[in-house]
Amino acid sequence: MRKAIFPSAFAIAASFAAPAFAQDAASPVEFELSGRIVIGVGAFSESGGGADPQGVVVRYEGEGSVERIFDNGLTIGASGEVAVELDRPERTPRGGRAGSCPAGFADCASVAGRPVRAPISGFSGGGVTGNDAPRTVIEEAYLYAEGGWGEMSLGLTEGAATELSLSTPTVLGGTSNVDGSLNFTGLGGAQTINDFSGSSAKITAESVAILGLRGAISYTPEANYETLDQGFSPRGGGPVDYIGENVLEAGLAFNRVWSNGLQTEASVTYLTAESANNAPEFDRLNTWNASVQLELGAFRVGAAYLNSDNGWAQGDRGYESLAASGVYETGPWSVMLEGSDSSDNLAHTDIWTILAAVRHDMGQGVGLSFGASHQDRSVPLVTTAGRGSTDQRSTGVFLEIAADL
Repeated sequence: MRKAIFPSAFAIAASFAAPAFAQDAASPVEFELSGRIVIGVGAFSESGGGADPQGVVVRYEGEGSVERIFDNGLTIGASGEVAVELDRPERTPRGGRAGSCPAGFADCASVAGRPVRAPISGFSGGGVTGNDAPRTVIEEAYLYAEGGWGEMSLGLTEGAATELSLSTPTVLGGTSNVDGSLNFTGLGGAQTINDFSGSSAKITAESVAILGLRGAISYTPEANYETLDQGFSPRGGGPVDYIGENVLEAGLAFNRVWSNGLQTEASVTYLTAESANNAPEFDRLNTWNASVQLELGAFRVGAAYLNSDNGWAQGDRGYESLAASGVYETGPWSVMLEGSDSSDNLAHTDIWTILAAVRHDMGQGVGLSFGASHQDRSVPLVTTAGRGSTDQRSTGVFLEIAADL
Protein backbone atom coordinates (compact mmCIF):
# COMPACT_ATOMS: atom_id res chain seq x y z
CA MET A 1 0.00 0.00 0.00
CA ARG A 2 2.83 2.40 -0.90
CA LYS A 3 1.93 5.85 -2.09
CA ALA A 4 4.28 8.53 -3.42
CA ILE A 5 4.81 11.86 -5.93
CA PHE A 6 7.05 14.89 -6.57
CA PRO A 7 8.12 16.96 -3.51
CA SER A 8 5.99 19.98 -4.44
CA ALA A 9 2.90 17.84 -4.83
CA PHE A 10 1.59 18.32 -1.31
CA ALA A 11 1.43 22.05 -1.98
CA ILE A 12 -0.26 21.36 -5.30
CA ALA A 13 -2.58 18.86 -3.64
CA ALA A 14 -3.57 21.40 -1.01
CA SER A 15 -4.48 23.97 -3.66
CA PHE A 16 -6.54 21.37 -5.50
CA ALA A 17 -8.17 20.01 -2.37
CA ALA A 18 -9.89 23.24 -1.30
CA PRO A 19 -12.04 23.62 -4.43
CA ALA A 20 -12.54 19.88 -4.53
CA PHE A 21 -14.15 19.93 -1.09
CA ALA A 22 -16.40 22.75 -2.21
CA GLN A 23 -17.37 21.01 -5.43
CA ASP A 24 -17.99 17.61 -3.92
CA ALA A 25 -18.37 17.94 -0.16
CA ALA A 26 -20.36 14.70 -0.05
CA SER A 27 -17.74 12.53 -1.75
CA PRO A 28 -17.37 9.41 0.39
CA VAL A 29 -14.34 8.65 2.52
CA GLU A 30 -13.07 5.16 1.76
CA PHE A 31 -11.61 2.88 4.42
CA GLU A 32 -9.64 -0.27 3.75
CA LEU A 33 -8.27 -2.88 6.13
CA SER A 34 -6.17 -5.87 5.15
CA GLY A 35 -3.77 -8.31 6.69
CA ARG A 36 -1.39 -11.12 5.89
CA ILE A 37 0.12 -13.87 7.98
CA VAL A 38 3.02 -16.19 7.21
CA ILE A 39 3.73 -19.23 9.41
CA GLY A 40 6.73 -21.47 8.85
CA VAL A 41 7.56 -24.78 10.53
CA GLY A 42 10.95 -26.34 9.83
CA ALA A 43 13.48 -28.98 10.84
CA PHE A 44 17.17 -28.27 10.21
CA SER A 45 20.50 -29.92 10.85
CA GLU A 46 23.59 -27.75 11.35
CA SER A 47 27.34 -28.03 11.49
CA GLY A 48 30.13 -25.62 12.39
CA GLY A 49 28.04 -23.67 14.90
CA GLY A 50 26.39 -20.35 14.22
CA ALA A 51 23.01 -21.83 13.38
CA ASP A 52 20.57 -22.35 16.21
CA PRO A 53 17.52 -23.33 14.17
CA GLN A 54 14.13 -22.13 15.32
CA GLY A 55 11.36 -24.60 14.52
CA VAL A 56 8.53 -22.06 14.14
CA VAL A 57 8.61 -18.57 12.62
CA VAL A 58 5.62 -16.25 12.28
CA ARG A 59 4.97 -12.85 10.76
CA TYR A 60 1.70 -10.92 10.70
CA GLU A 61 1.18 -7.64 8.87
CA GLY A 62 -1.96 -5.56 9.30
CA GLU A 63 -2.54 -2.57 7.01
CA GLY A 64 -5.14 0.16 7.03
CA SER A 65 -5.84 3.21 4.91
CA VAL A 66 -8.34 6.02 4.61
CA GLU A 67 -8.63 8.15 1.49
CA ARG A 68 -10.86 10.52 -0.39
CA ILE A 69 -11.11 10.95 -4.16
CA PHE A 70 -12.26 14.33 -5.47
CA ASP A 71 -13.97 15.29 -8.70
CA ASN A 72 -10.75 16.76 -10.12
CA GLY A 73 -9.05 13.35 -9.78
CA LEU A 74 -6.96 14.20 -6.72
CA THR A 75 -6.71 11.46 -4.08
CA ILE A 76 -5.46 12.22 -0.59
CA GLY A 77 -5.21 9.81 2.30
CA ALA A 78 -3.27 8.19 5.09
CA SER A 79 -1.97 4.66 5.47
CA GLY A 80 -0.26 2.58 8.12
CA GLU A 81 1.00 -0.89 8.85
CA VAL A 82 1.63 -2.78 12.09
CA ALA A 83 3.72 -5.95 12.04
CA VAL A 84 4.32 -8.72 14.58
CA GLU A 85 7.11 -11.23 14.14
CA LEU A 86 8.41 -14.34 15.87
CA ASP A 87 11.81 -14.87 14.31
CA ARG A 88 15.21 -16.11 15.36
CA PRO A 89 16.16 -13.72 18.22
CA GLU A 90 19.75 -13.34 16.98
CA ARG A 91 18.53 -11.13 14.13
CA THR A 92 18.77 -7.51 15.27
CA PRO A 93 16.47 -7.10 13.33
CA ARG A 94 18.60 -8.15 10.37
CA GLY A 95 21.93 -9.94 10.15
CA GLY A 96 23.17 -10.78 13.63
CA ARG A 97 26.36 -12.28 14.99
CA ALA A 98 28.62 -13.80 12.31
CA GLY A 99 31.66 -15.54 13.76
CA SER A 100 34.17 -13.81 16.01
CA CYS A 101 36.07 -10.69 14.97
CA PRO A 102 36.42 -8.59 18.14
CA ALA A 103 37.17 -4.90 18.21
CA GLY A 104 40.84 -4.06 18.49
CA PHE A 105 42.03 -7.08 16.52
CA ALA A 106 43.81 -6.32 13.28
CA ASP A 107 41.45 -6.22 10.26
CA CYS A 108 38.34 -6.48 12.46
CA ALA A 109 36.13 -3.43 11.90
CA SER A 110 35.81 -1.29 15.00
CA VAL A 111 34.99 2.28 16.03
CA ALA A 112 36.18 3.73 19.35
CA GLY A 113 36.99 0.24 20.60
CA ARG A 114 33.59 -1.24 19.70
CA PRO A 115 32.77 -3.76 16.95
CA VAL A 116 30.84 -2.55 13.90
CA ARG A 117 27.67 -3.89 12.36
CA ALA A 118 27.78 -3.89 8.55
CA PRO A 119 25.12 -1.42 7.30
CA ILE A 120 23.68 -3.59 4.51
CA SER A 121 23.93 -7.19 5.72
CA GLY A 122 23.61 -6.34 9.41
CA PHE A 123 26.34 -8.82 10.39
CA SER A 124 28.80 -8.15 13.18
CA GLY A 125 31.77 -10.10 14.48
CA GLY A 126 31.29 -8.94 18.06
CA GLY A 127 28.93 -7.31 20.55
CA VAL A 128 25.50 -8.25 21.81
CA THR A 129 23.15 -8.75 18.88
CA GLY A 130 20.17 -10.57 20.38
CA ASN A 131 16.52 -9.51 20.48
CA ASP A 132 13.62 -10.78 22.53
CA ALA A 133 10.89 -12.33 20.41
CA PRO A 134 8.16 -11.83 19.41
CA ARG A 135 8.48 -8.19 18.39
CA THR A 136 5.80 -5.69 17.38
CA VAL A 137 6.42 -2.41 15.54
CA ILE A 138 4.67 0.19 13.43
CA GLU A 139 6.18 -0.59 10.05
CA GLU A 140 4.69 2.35 8.16
CA ALA A 141 2.61 5.46 8.90
CA TYR A 142 2.37 8.15 6.22
CA LEU A 143 0.22 10.63 4.34
CA TYR A 144 -0.10 10.50 0.57
CA ALA A 145 -1.47 12.41 -2.38
CA GLU A 146 -2.04 11.03 -5.86
CA GLY A 147 -2.98 12.61 -9.15
CA GLY A 148 -2.38 12.47 -12.87
CA TRP A 149 1.23 13.60 -12.38
CA GLY A 150 2.16 10.80 -9.99
CA GLU A 151 2.16 10.12 -6.27
CA MET A 152 3.83 11.49 -3.15
CA SER A 153 4.17 10.24 0.43
CA LEU A 154 5.37 11.86 3.63
CA GLY A 155 6.09 9.96 6.83
CA LEU A 156 7.36 6.56 7.92
CA THR A 157 7.59 4.62 4.69
CA GLU A 158 9.96 2.92 2.24
CA GLY A 159 12.41 4.92 0.16
CA ALA A 160 12.53 5.17 -3.62
CA ALA A 161 15.35 2.62 -3.97
CA THR A 162 13.47 0.05 -1.91
CA GLU A 163 10.19 0.69 -3.68
CA LEU A 164 11.56 0.18 -7.18
CA SER A 165 14.00 -2.65 -6.42
CA LEU A 166 13.05 -6.04 -7.79
CA SER A 167 13.96 -9.18 -5.89
CA THR A 168 13.97 -12.60 -7.55
CA PRO A 169 10.72 -14.46 -8.34
CA THR A 170 9.43 -16.56 -5.45
CA VAL A 171 6.43 -18.64 -4.46
CA LEU A 172 7.09 -18.13 -0.74
CA GLY A 173 5.48 -15.58 1.52
CA GLY A 174 8.49 -14.80 3.70
CA THR A 175 10.88 -17.73 4.16
CA SER A 176 12.99 -17.31 1.03
CA ASN A 177 16.77 -17.13 1.47
CA VAL A 178 16.84 -14.08 -0.84
CA ASP A 179 15.37 -10.94 0.75
CA GLY A 180 13.31 -13.12 3.09
CA SER A 181 11.59 -11.51 6.08
CA LEU A 182 11.75 -14.75 8.13
CA ASN A 183 14.82 -16.86 8.79
CA PHE A 184 14.80 -20.26 10.49
CA THR A 185 18.55 -20.51 11.12
CA GLY A 186 19.97 -16.99 11.34
CA LEU A 187 22.72 -17.84 8.84
CA GLY A 188 21.09 -15.47 6.37
CA GLY A 189 21.20 -15.14 2.61
CA ALA A 190 21.52 -12.47 -0.05
CA GLN A 191 20.06 -8.99 0.26
CA THR A 192 19.36 -7.65 -3.21
CA ILE A 193 16.67 -5.10 -2.34
CA ASN A 194 18.37 -1.69 -2.08
CA ASP A 195 17.20 -0.87 1.44
CA PHE A 196 19.19 1.14 3.95
CA SER A 197 16.82 3.80 5.31
CA GLY A 198 14.00 1.35 6.06
CA SER A 199 10.86 3.23 7.09
CA SER A 200 12.65 6.22 8.63
CA ALA A 201 10.69 9.45 8.09
CA LYS A 202 11.07 10.67 4.52
CA ILE A 203 9.44 12.28 1.54
CA THR A 204 9.11 10.11 -1.56
CA ALA A 205 8.06 11.00 -5.08
CA GLU A 206 7.13 8.66 -7.92
CA SER A 207 6.12 9.54 -11.45
CA VAL A 208 3.44 7.92 -13.54
CA ALA A 209 4.56 5.32 -16.07
CA ILE A 210 5.34 6.63 -19.55
CA LEU A 211 5.87 3.94 -22.19
CA GLY A 212 6.42 1.51 -19.33
CA LEU A 213 9.11 3.63 -17.64
CA ARG A 214 8.66 5.31 -14.26
CA GLY A 215 11.02 7.00 -11.84
CA ALA A 216 11.15 7.73 -8.13
CA ILE A 217 13.22 9.81 -5.74
CA SER A 218 13.21 10.21 -1.96
CA TYR A 219 14.95 12.12 0.82
CA THR A 220 15.46 10.91 4.40
CA PRO A 221 16.88 13.46 6.87
CA GLU A 222 18.14 10.72 9.20
CA ALA A 223 17.92 6.94 9.04
CA ASN A 224 17.01 6.33 12.67
CA TYR A 225 13.78 4.31 12.75
CA GLU A 226 13.73 0.58 13.48
CA THR A 227 11.34 -1.85 11.87
CA LEU A 228 11.32 -5.64 11.92
CA ASP A 229 13.78 -5.96 9.02
CA GLN A 230 15.84 -2.78 9.26
CA GLY A 231 17.01 -1.07 12.40
CA PHE A 232 19.24 1.48 14.06
CA SER A 233 18.15 1.55 17.73
CA PRO A 234 21.10 1.61 20.17
CA ARG A 235 21.46 -1.49 22.33
CA GLY A 236 23.55 -1.86 25.43
CA GLY A 237 26.68 -3.78 24.50
CA GLY A 238 25.68 -3.83 20.86
CA PRO A 239 27.92 -3.12 17.87
CA VAL A 240 28.20 0.35 16.36
CA ASP A 241 25.67 1.07 13.60
CA TYR A 242 26.32 3.26 10.59
CA ILE A 243 23.95 6.18 11.18
CA GLY A 244 23.07 7.80 7.89
CA GLU A 245 21.73 11.29 7.33
CA ASN A 246 20.66 13.20 4.23
CA VAL A 247 19.87 9.91 2.51
CA LEU A 248 19.04 10.36 -1.17
CA GLU A 249 17.48 7.51 -3.14
CA ALA A 250 16.53 7.31 -6.79
CA GLY A 251 15.45 4.62 -9.22
CA LEU A 252 14.06 3.78 -12.63
CA ALA A 253 11.74 0.87 -13.35
CA PHE A 254 10.56 -0.55 -16.67
CA ASN A 255 7.59 -2.83 -17.29
CA ARG A 256 6.32 -3.95 -20.69
CA VAL A 257 4.38 -6.81 -22.24
CA TRP A 258 5.63 -7.51 -25.78
CA SER A 259 3.56 -8.70 -28.74
CA ASN A 260 4.73 -12.30 -28.25
CA GLY A 261 3.41 -12.32 -24.68
CA LEU A 262 6.78 -11.87 -23.00
CA GLN A 263 6.56 -9.61 -19.94
CA THR A 264 9.74 -7.75 -19.04
CA GLU A 265 10.39 -6.02 -15.73
CA ALA A 266 13.67 -4.31 -14.89
CA SER A 267 14.94 -1.72 -12.44
CA VAL A 268 18.07 0.18 -11.48
CA THR A 269 18.32 2.02 -8.13
CA TYR A 270 20.92 4.03 -6.24
CA LEU A 271 21.17 5.49 -2.75
CA THR A 272 23.76 7.59 -0.99
CA ALA A 273 24.01 8.81 2.61
CA GLU A 274 26.29 10.94 4.73
CA SER A 275 27.66 9.50 7.96
CA ALA A 276 26.33 11.05 11.18
CA ASN A 277 28.67 9.00 13.39
CA ASN A 278 31.43 11.63 13.61
CA ALA A 279 34.01 8.85 13.30
CA PRO A 280 36.89 8.81 10.78
CA GLU A 281 36.29 5.13 10.06
CA PHE A 282 32.99 5.96 8.33
CA ASP A 283 32.56 7.73 5.01
CA ARG A 284 29.70 8.38 2.58
CA LEU A 285 27.60 5.26 1.91
CA ASN A 286 26.88 4.37 -1.73
CA THR A 287 24.71 1.43 -2.76
CA TRP A 288 23.17 0.43 -6.09
CA ASN A 289 21.34 -2.52 -7.54
CA ALA A 290 20.04 -3.81 -10.85
CA SER A 291 17.45 -6.51 -11.42
CA VAL A 292 15.39 -8.08 -14.18
CA GLN A 293 12.45 -10.49 -14.40
CA LEU A 294 11.03 -12.21 -17.48
CA GLU A 295 7.68 -14.00 -17.70
CA LEU A 296 6.41 -16.04 -20.62
CA GLY A 297 3.50 -18.40 -20.25
CA ALA A 298 4.01 -20.58 -17.18
CA PHE A 299 7.64 -19.57 -16.63
CA ARG A 300 9.13 -16.71 -14.62
CA VAL A 301 12.86 -16.17 -14.22
CA GLY A 302 14.82 -13.34 -12.68
CA ALA A 303 18.16 -12.16 -11.35
CA ALA A 304 19.17 -9.36 -9.00
CA TYR A 305 22.52 -7.81 -8.08
CA LEU A 306 23.44 -5.37 -5.29
CA ASN A 307 26.72 -3.60 -4.58
CA SER A 308 27.61 -1.33 -1.64
CA ASP A 309 30.81 0.21 -0.28
CA ASN A 310 29.42 -0.18 3.28
CA GLY A 311 30.33 3.44 3.99
CA TRP A 312 33.80 2.40 5.18
CA ALA A 313 36.61 4.91 4.72
CA GLN A 314 39.60 2.56 4.45
CA GLY A 315 40.11 -0.08 1.74
CA ASP A 316 37.67 -2.32 -0.11
CA ARG A 317 35.27 -3.38 2.65
CA GLY A 318 32.04 -3.48 0.69
CA TYR A 319 29.04 -5.78 0.28
CA GLU A 320 28.09 -7.64 -2.91
CA SER A 321 25.27 -10.06 -3.64
CA LEU A 322 23.89 -11.92 -6.65
CA ALA A 323 20.74 -14.03 -6.74
CA ALA A 324 18.66 -15.79 -9.37
CA SER A 325 15.52 -17.92 -9.39
CA GLY A 326 12.98 -19.53 -11.66
CA VAL A 327 9.31 -20.37 -11.15
CA TYR A 328 7.06 -22.70 -13.15
CA GLU A 329 3.28 -22.59 -12.62
CA THR A 330 0.72 -25.19 -13.65
CA GLY A 331 -2.81 -24.80 -12.39
CA PRO A 332 -2.79 -24.30 -8.59
CA TRP A 333 0.79 -25.63 -8.34
CA SER A 334 4.04 -23.66 -8.52
CA VAL A 335 7.62 -24.90 -8.40
CA MET A 336 10.67 -22.72 -7.76
CA LEU A 337 14.45 -23.04 -7.60
CA GLU A 338 16.52 -20.23 -6.07
CA GLY A 339 20.22 -19.64 -5.55
CA SER A 340 22.27 -16.81 -4.08
CA ASP A 341 25.84 -15.80 -3.32
CA SER A 342 26.85 -12.83 -1.16
CA SER A 343 30.01 -11.46 0.39
CA ASP A 344 30.50 -8.83 3.08
CA ASN A 345 34.13 -7.74 3.35
CA LEU A 346 33.41 -5.54 6.36
CA ALA A 347 32.12 -8.51 8.38
CA HIS A 348 34.41 -11.04 6.61
CA THR A 349 31.30 -13.13 5.89
CA ASP A 350 30.46 -15.06 2.72
CA ILE A 351 27.17 -16.89 2.18
CA TRP A 352 25.79 -19.05 -0.60
CA THR A 353 22.36 -20.64 -0.52
CA ILE A 354 20.13 -22.89 -2.58
CA LEU A 355 16.43 -23.43 -2.04
CA ALA A 356 13.70 -25.42 -3.79
CA ALA A 357 10.00 -25.14 -3.03
CA VAL A 358 6.60 -26.32 -4.23
CA ARG A 359 3.48 -24.25 -3.55
CA HIS A 360 -0.19 -25.18 -3.77
CA ASP A 361 -2.69 -22.36 -4.15
CA MET A 362 -5.62 -23.31 -1.93
CA GLY A 363 -7.76 -20.35 -3.00
CA GLN A 364 -9.06 -17.36 -1.02
CA GLY A 365 -5.53 -15.95 -0.78
CA VAL A 366 -4.12 -19.01 0.99
CA GLY A 367 -1.01 -20.87 -0.16
CA LEU A 368 0.74 -23.91 1.30
CA SER A 369 4.40 -24.47 0.42
CA PHE A 370 6.94 -27.20 1.08
CA GLY A 371 10.62 -26.37 0.72
CA ALA A 372 14.15 -27.62 1.19
CA SER A 373 17.03 -25.25 1.92
CA HIS A 374 20.80 -25.33 2.25
CA GLN A 375 22.87 -22.42 3.60
CA ASP A 376 26.67 -22.35 3.68
CA ARG A 377 28.38 -19.48 5.50
CA SER A 378 32.05 -18.64 6.02
CA VAL A 379 32.66 -16.37 9.04
CA PRO A 380 35.76 -14.93 10.75
CA LEU A 381 37.43 -16.77 13.61
CA VAL A 382 40.20 -15.18 15.65
CA THR A 383 42.70 -17.45 17.37
CA THR A 384 46.18 -17.02 18.80
CA ALA A 385 47.48 -17.66 15.28
CA GLY A 386 45.52 -14.71 13.87
CA ARG A 387 42.25 -14.13 12.00
CA GLY A 388 41.09 -17.16 10.08
CA SER A 389 37.67 -18.41 9.05
CA THR A 390 35.30 -21.25 9.78
CA ASP A 391 32.40 -22.75 7.82
CA GLN A 392 28.86 -22.97 9.14
CA ARG A 393 26.18 -24.97 7.34
CA SER A 394 22.51 -25.71 7.73
CA THR A 395 20.28 -28.03 5.72
CA GLY A 396 16.61 -28.67 6.30
CA VAL A 397 13.02 -28.83 5.16
CA PHE A 398 10.10 -26.60 6.02
CA LEU A 399 6.40 -25.97 5.54
CA GLU A 400 5.04 -22.48 5.03
CA ILE A 401 1.45 -21.28 5.00
CA ALA A 402 0.74 -17.75 3.81
CA ALA A 403 -2.75 -16.30 3.97
CA ASP A 404 -4.42 -12.98 3.19
CA LEU A 405 -6.77 -11.97 5.96
